[in-house]
Amino acid sequence: MYEGLKAEGVRKPFITAYLPPYEPGGDPDRRSVEPLEIQPRSRERGLLVYLVARPIPLWKSLTRPIPAKYASLHFVFTGGSFNQELAHDEDVYFFGDEVVLALRAYTHGYDLFHPHFVPGWHLYDRTATRTPHWEDHSDYQERNERSCERIRDIFLGIDDKAIGRCRTLEDYEWMINDRLIRC
Repeated sequence: MYEGLKAEGVRKPFITAYLPPYEPGGDPDRRSVEPLEIQPRSRERGLLVYLVARPIPLWKSLTRPIPAKYASLHFVFTGGSFNQELAHDEDVYFFGDEVVLALRAYTHGYDLFHPHFVPGWHLYDRTATRTPHWEDHSDYQERNERSCERIRDIFLGIDDKAIGRCRTLEDYEWMINDRLIRC
């Protein structure tokens, strides 16, 4: 997918997906699982921080990845220079990190795509296998509040170090509203 996008002239492909669930020892037939696209779900303190996955319509007829508006940390595939260009923002804590990642990648010139087939699966069940960090960090609420302040600063342009120079914050807002800006 990555090389195909590069061959089509996409300078900096960024392939990302929410992955469908699996259960250890009880996996369904994985070939029947639909690839997912990411859409906005809800806000916290006026900020879009929650996303949701929906099946990609007509995915069986697709032969290439589809444009994406948001990112998921379940699956990211791009050039290795991404990690040097966009260091992880430690002040954005869990909820909201994927929206900020998409904004930052886009403004740094990356074009976001969802795979047209399922590249992997994700273990969502936290009860049997692990404890969510918000349950074993007593300062979760404080971290989350500071993170929301950081996200607000980024989206208001107060901290422009987070934003790339290839496209603007306004360009990202246009793109997520179905208007494409090319770098």
